[in-house]
Amino acid sequence: MNSIKVSKRTLLDNLNIVKVAVAKKSTLPILTHICLDVEPGDILKLTATDLKMSISTIMPVTVVGNPVSYTVDAKYLESVLSFFKNDDITIEYLEGGIKIFTVDSSVILHDDYVKHGSDFPIMPKVETRV
Repeated sequence: MNSIKVSKRTLLDNLNIVKVAVAKKSTLPILTHICLDVEPGDILKLTATDLKMSISTIMPVTVVGNPVSYTVDAKYLESVLSFFKNDDITIEYLEGGIKIFTVDSSVILHDDYVKHGSDFPIMPKVETRV
C-alpha cells in the first residue's frame, strides 16, 4: 500500500498556488492535471504546467509505503478536497486510480482523472543561488 497523510488545509493551500499554471483549454489532457510526486523524506511535490509556465510546491506529509508519482485532474482534485469536512486526509494510490479518504468519508478517482506520473511533462530544473 502506498499512501500519504496530509492536512487538507496544507494541501488546498499548495493546490491553490500551483493551479495557476494548469492549462485552461488544451489538446493535451495531461496539462489539466497536477502531478503529485511523493519523494523520499516524507515530501509531497505538487507541479502544474501549461508548457509555457510551470509551478511547483513542496510540503511535508506522512508517507506509508514507497514513494510514487501520479497526476490528478486539478478541477476534480480541488472539488473532492472541498467535499471533506475533516482536516486529516489520506490519499492512497491504487492501480489505475487513487482513494482519498478521512475517518468518515471516501472518494475513489479512476482512469480519466488519474494518470501515472511518468505521463506528466518533465520540468526543467532551475538552480537558484543566494
